[in-house]
Amino acid sequence: MKRDPISFALMFEEFVGLMTDPDGMNKEFFGVKLREMCEFFNISKGVTEFYRSLLHEKTGKGEVYIGYDNGRGNKLIHKRRIISKSQAVIQASVYINEDDEPPESEDIKRIDLVMRALLSYISRNRLQQTVEQLGFYDEFGYRNLRYFIRSLWDIRSADRLGGYGAARYNLRHFSLVNRDVGRAGGDLVLRRHYEAMEESVGSSGLVCRVGGDNFVCLFEKDHTDEVVEILKNMPVDLPEHDTRMMVSASAGVYVFPDDFTFETPDDVMDRITSAAQSAKTGSGDILFFDDKMAGMRENMKRVQGQFHDALANEEFMAYYQPKVDIETGRIVGAEALCRWYHDGKVVFPADFIPVLEQNSDICKLDFYMLDQCVP
Repeated sequence: MKRDPISFALMFEEFVGLMTDPDGMNKEFFGVKLREMCEFFNISKGVTEFYRSLLHEKTGKGEVYIGYDNGRGNKLIHKRRIISKSQAVIQASVYINEDDEPPESEDIKRIDLVMRALLSYISRNRLQQTVEQLGFYDEFGYRNLRYFIRSLWDIRSADRLGGYGAARYNLRHFSLVNRDVGRAGGDLVLRRHYEAMEESVGSSGLVCRVGGDNFVCLFEKDHTDEVVEILKNMPVDLPEHDTRMMVSASAGVYVFPDDFTFETPDDVMDRITSAAQSAKTGSGDILFFDDKMAGMRENMKRVQGQFHDALANEEFMAYYQPKVDIETGRIVGAEALCRWYHDGKVVFPADFIPVLEQNSDICKLDFYMLDQCVP
């Protein structure tokens, strides 16, 4: 049967146009065009297969998609298989009715052209999905920090930040969980806590893993109480180990004011991180970022920004506090105390020592003070 090449060319042009639309493919319309293409060539069924590797293809671990099937036949007339540079296998097969005559050679060429275009689209689409997976998920399938940052930008763009809150949290004493139920059991506890948090933040929120047993989450204000309850204490049943684990977290929470805006995601991360650090060092299990913490955060930035210049300018001085023998009243030694003179004023140790202790800056100050004290 001779088929009009012009009709095919017009259909194929629309078909390719749908697959290369920069605004995204209209799947419903694409299905209509695919059906038209199959009916044009009297094809009864079209099947595509995707395997992430040759081994997956060999063991049948892949995805099979039947794009069209009128239920009238299962006689294979043509197959096209490609292997991508990443060793993924993509294959397409078309079938006709058992009693129908195979298409002529020119039609087979046209069918092959359609199949190659379709496989090229699937390959490109799968590559995009792989990039998404590698960029925004960790090796265990948890959303990562990049996903969280991207979501912040999305919510900011939609001007909806005032309706949200965020938290950064660490599961407390999780090494003991791994000790008690093993690494596999610990992974299961982690996964179930993650799933419970996902449920608590709701469909408009998200939970992302920063690393290890550290997470961040984003949620609408209405979910705040539910999120906090999960973080305070959550039972996790492990029938496999005949035990129940009680999992709690130390967390920093920030509920965005209605007029909240940020220049960069650090404006959010700094707040929840500051509160989380305070919670972890014993100030409380769950801490909400507030004006007092905002002052502490500004002080921390100021100290960190001024420290290296202050060290180079020798603004830190040693003051000696005598040690007295209480029996003889004689001075038997002295304790060197660090004092910081900056802009003609004394900066109290409580205002800079805890800040420097958060990183290696405290070691630099220790060595500096040793040089000052050694004759």
